[in-house]
Amino acid sequence: MFVVLGLIILVAAVVVGVAGVFNNVGSGHALTHGFSVFGYHVTGSTGALFLYGIVVGAAAMLGLGLLLAGARRTSHRGRAARRELKQSRGQTAVSQDRDLIGQRESAQAEATRAETARADEATRSERARADETARAAAARADETARSERARADEATRSERARSDEATRSETARAGDETARADETARAERARSDETARAETAHADEATRSETARADETARAKTARADDKTARADETARAETAHADETARAETVRSDEATRSETARSDEATRAKTARSDEATRSETARSDEATRSETVRSDEATRAKTARSDETARAKTARADEATRAQQNSLPRDHHDPGQGG
Repeated sequence: MFVVLGLIILVAAVVVGVAGVFNNVGSGHALTHGFSVFGYHVTGSTGALFLYGIVVGAAAMLGLGLLLAGARRTSHRGRAARRELKQSRGQTAVSQDRDLIGQRESAQAEATRAETARADEATRSERARADETARAAAARADETARSERARADEATRSERARSDEATRSETARAGDETARADETARAERARSDETARAETAHADEATRSETARADETARAKTARADDKTARADETARAETAHADETARAETVRSDEATRSETARSDEATRAKTARSDEATRSETARSDEATRSETVRSDEATRAKTARSDETARAKTARADEATRAQQNSLPRDHHDPGQGG
């Protein structure tokens, strides 16, 4: 409710201020009499003078708000300090016995936890080392298998490349021979046409026979090249199958070695865990005996520390009360000084 009311008042003040400034600006609203502040003569319109008044009023309200906030904060601090002093005095006597019992129990529990944590940390470190060893062995086996597969794949690719190159060279040679045969046939046709136009029928028959022979030769060479290509592909497939079989055998051997190494590391880890558990039990028994003797000594030291802390708390409380009184005595003077200045 107060927030809504304050917002309405603020909006109304802003609207009135803006309207007063803009409605009194210009040469028609010039100041008829001089207005000065600390030797500074204000010139202009009545709207500008109203704006200066708004700024001065806002600065005054800001200073008043800061002053009231500081006074309220100081009074709250004094009340909180007195309240905490009363509560601490009433709870000191009751909490001493509880603190002593809690300190004993916490010391015993802390010692037990520390020993258990050391044993657990040792066990975890041993297990981590064994796991790291197993992972390293498995990684080496995998790396070896990958390298063997890579070598086999590289050899297969090189064999395929050689066979493809040989096939291409054979095909190129067959094409060259076919081209030469065609060139020879064309030359024979040209010569026969030039020298024996009258014997065209006989020349055509001879040319057809030559062309048939050349075509048969080209077909035979092409068939031989295709046969060689098929043999090279068959050889490449056989080598690839052999390489794949070898890679599978290597992978099976590496997996078997990894399993045996993992079984040995697990057995060693179990043995180390059993030894660490036995050592933990003996160490816990010794720590319990030491904790009992240490508790007797710590009780006496705790009583002495408690007495010293109570004395220190009383001294701090007295100082806080003295500071609070000094601040409360100084507050009326701070309120009185701004009034006298106005």
